Amino acid sequence: MGITFSGSLGLELKLYCDADWADGEDRKSISAYIAILAGGAVSWRAKKQATVATSSTEAEYMALLEATKESIWIQRLLSELGQKAAIKNTNVIFEDNQGAIALAHNPAHHARTKHIDIQYHFVRDCVENGKVKLEYCPTAEMVADALTKPLSKDRHQGMMEKMGLEEAAALTGE
Repeated sequence: MGITFSGSLGLELKLYCDADWADGEDRKSISAYIAILAGGAVSWRAKKQATVATSSTEAEYMALLEATKESIWIQRLLSELGQKAAIKNTNVIFEDNQGAIALAHNPAHHARTKHIDIQYHFVRDCVENGKVKLEYCPTAEMVADALTKPLSKDRHQGMMEKMGLEEAAALTGE
């Protein structure tokens, strides 16, 4: 297995973020993100959340925190390398939960979300300041699903292809 990059795809960054919701025995969700540049994965992470989320929106919002921090790190790295302007969508995060996107965009206080820890509102601040931009991604196209939940063989293979992963034999031409 190897990661391939394609010059024909151009220098576009795609950062996907996802969470399963309470799938584990301890009911803690798994947060995941994957960053893909020029068709190949350059950064990824899957980790059990520290607390139990009381809704899918909360689980996804906690995952967005990790993806937001990674996005900012990637943006700074690209700036230091003098490449930020050459790469499209450096601040876009693709998310498949409309509630998490709405929560990040709406600074109004809601009784149903007041329990969400203050640290997670870092996401909201980054959206308001333009450091990150959230875009809806249908679940069927959510590449980070491969890091958070079991998938059918065909869907898993499709997600691997979107990550730029190829069999070693395909890479060597054997």
